[in-house]
Amino acid sequence: RLYTYLREKKWSDVMIEKAGLAKKSEKGFYDRFRGRIMFPINDSSGRVIAFSGRTLKESENVPKYLNSPETPLFDKSRVLYGLDRAKAEIRKRNFAILVEGQFDLILSHQHGFINTVATSGTALSDDVLGDDMRVTNLGLLQRLSSNLMLGFDGDKAGFSAALRGAKIALSLGMDVKVVKLPKGLDPADALRQDPKIWTEALKGAEHVILFHTNVLRERLPDDRLFARAVVKEVLPLVKGLQSEVERTHFIRTLGGRTGISEDALVQDLKKVASLAPDVLNESIGQAGDVTKKAVEKDQLDKLFGILFWQEEQKAPLVDLVRYRQDLAEILGGEYDARETAERERKDELVFEAEMIYRENDDIENQIAELIGRMKLRRKEMICEKLRHEIQKFEFEKKDPGELLAEYHKQLQEIESIKKTLLERE
Repeated sequence: RLYTYLREKKWSDVMIEKAGLAKKSEKGFYDRFRGRIMFPINDSSGRVIAFSGRTLKESENVPKYLNSPETPLFDKSRVLYGLDRAKAEIRKRNFAILVEGQFDLILSHQHGFINTVATSGTALSDDVLGDDMRVTNLGLLQRLSSNLMLGFDGDKAGFSAALRGAKIALSLGMDVKVVKLPKGLDPADALRQDPKIWTEALKGAEHVILFHTNVLRERLPDDRLFARAVVKEVLPLVKGLQSEVERTHFIRTLGGRTGISEDALVQDLKKVASLAPDVLNESIGQAGDVTKKAVEKDQLDKLFGILFWQEEQKAPLVDLVRYRQDLAEILGGEYDARETAERERKDELVFEAEMIYRENDDIENQIAELIGRMKLRRKEMICEKLRHEIQKFEFEKKDPGELLAEYHKQLQEIESIKKTLLERE
């Protein structure tokens, strides 16, 4: 028994119970995980902080999976199963695959899909920040890459789970695609049958907005009911997009696929807050500007961490002069004050940078990509601000000529940055 073993090692009842390894009954303490195959859950640094156990014998009275309770070490909203092993590959490939089960993850890693993490044993957060303003699991993924593929089961429950995760990820500025599997199959099943099934499913992944639109079309052949469902279920996803440029793109795409005029979709988009019935509106409201700023802060923390880390090396892996220029371009007049503030957390930032990048053999390219995405985010914010100013000018019947010229210039720069990022993939 684990409890007996830990007592022999001089651990107290209080500590054993606090760690979630034993429970107390009227007869005394007993092991929480009895007769189960154990899956250790690690933090992002690879330290074991919790467990998920699958029963070895099926029984109606016993849950199939049992997870550690939340403890001082284990916060379900801040952990993803397998992240410690997947993080370097997520950065390298610039996208993460999110699955549900432990076996989904294990088989994925065995077949070379090492950029896979799972929600099993943890809880997918509805926001990037917790109540104490610490980054949650969606925030951790967003810091590694803004591209996410959801590979949940090919049934209704799997689709609902995928949709829930997608809604908040979109509001964080992530590009979210859904991997479609035949009904009744999960990623582990597909990999067991033939790894090519999973490979082809990943290649055919669709953006969640288009995926959900197609699901509704299959379910609702009646054009009127289909159009109503698109307004009710798909437009909240469009509203969740962080970028105004992206919203415009999908409004145009939805217009072509549904036959609804773009003007009508735009009008309905303005009213969509009253139509979204679930967690989306509440989560986006909670996130708001503070979430956007927090995500950008996390990205800049990572960039300054790399800078401080490389400053200490006799042979830096990056061009530090060029690197500082890039950071100064992103921050403008804020650079000096920001660097001074970040140096107060130097040891913490250097440790994190080393953990993520020390095993990467192409750090220059990955840094350039990270900087590119920061520049892209800033340009999109500029475009959104310009768009509002242009609308104000037009409302007041003033000539927005100069603003329009600057708006189109920024759009061209956005496309150029996107093209460069695409070439790096």
